[in-house]
Parts: sequence; structure tokens; C-alpha cells
Amino acid sequence: MNKEEVIQKYLEELDMTEEFSCLDIKDISIEKYKKGQYLFHAGDKVEAIYFLAEGKCRILNGTSGGKEIAIDDDIPKGRWIGEMEMAAEIDFFHSVDLAEDSVVLRIPIHIVEEKMMQHPPFLRSVCRQLGWELTQSGQERVRVGLLGAKTRVAQCLYERYMRTHQESFTISCKQTALECCVSVRHLNRIFHVMETEGLIARNRNHIRILDGDKLGSMEKDA
Repeated sequence: MNKEEVIQKYLEELDMTEEFSCLDIKDISIEKYKKGQYLFHAGDKVEAIYFLAEGKCRILNGTSGGKEIAIDDDIPKGRWIGEMEMAAEIDFFHSVDLAEDSVVLRIPIHIVEEKMMQHPPFLRSVCRQLGWELTQSGQERVRVGLLGAKTRVAQCLYERYMRTHQESFTISCKQTALECCVSVRHLNRIFHVMETEGLIARNRNHIRILDGDKLGSMEKDA
């Protein structure tokens, strides 16, 4: 198949034909990525936005130790990538890599801005996801940006405590670290501080809440 046929195939599968009808084939480039390759890094200038036609990708957040933790490791095909940075006129806020072999449609930023003003279906498509990002998955990114690591961990434990009505429970350190966007090593340091402050007692992966009120107040004071 030629380039036009390949793009058309992806758009038909994802029911995006009308949204892309304003674009010339020459405006779109097809880029193939292997698992683990970066689409872009945090701080890169936004020169294009991307449409994930096949595969899935991950949003990564840097830690104080220089490592990257996945905020969302299962972004499926059919999603725009970079629309929030484009709307805010900022550089890419997070890094994005591919969670599996993937195909991405790349559209230069000046083309996107021009076509959004000329073709309502295209504009609605970008705005629809932008609205979802701000109200759903964006909540996690905002939480990471506004709350310190200790407060994020306290919030995570307190939510578990309130949801289950159990003072004692077993956690996965790896999963908890991912949810709180910290390294496992840093999570263990935070747990140690919480133990010395009398907030929790810990025996390996078993957590017992000693002062739920104080633990919960940390997120209110943040």
C-alpha cells in the first residue's frame, strides 16, 4: 500500500476519517517506533503533535534522583499526544516513550493550528481529548506537580485506609511507587520518616495506620 492507503486504513479503523479530512497527505508523516524509543523528552520544543495510530505509549515523569517514573504506562491507540502543550504554548512537560512497537502520525504544529481554525471536526477532536486530559488523566499530573512526594504517599495510604476501612493492609511497593511517581528507594525513605513520626507501622509490605487523622491532614495542608 502507498502512504495514502496506509493512513486511510488507520483512520478508518479508528473512525477518524472526517477529523483528518482537512489534511493533505503531504502534511502527515508516518513514523514507526520500537518499544522503548522516545517520541520526545520533557523540555523539548513542540514542533508537532502526534496521533497514535497503532500500539501504545507511556508518559514519564522525572524524579529528584534523575530517574523517570511512568505516570501512565498504557496510553492506547487513537489518542493525540502533545495537544495540551500546544494549547498552553509550552515545551513538552513530560517525556513520552513507546510501550510497544507503534505507528505514529506526525503533524507539524503550524499545520495543526491552521487546520483547527478551518475545520470544526478536527478542532473538536483535539479539544475533546484536551478536555478529557484536564478532567481525568490530567488530575494525576496536576497532583504530581503540586504535591510533594511525602504528601503524595500520605494521600495514597489515606485513600486506601478510607476506602477499605481497614487500619492494616498489604501493599505492593513497586505499584505504590508508580502511583506516587517516586522511586522504590525514595518510597522506603518516606515510609521510614512516617514510622518515626508515628503515622504508620511497617513490616515489609504490610502497613498499619497509626494516626489516620494526621495522615489525612497532610493532603489538606499541601
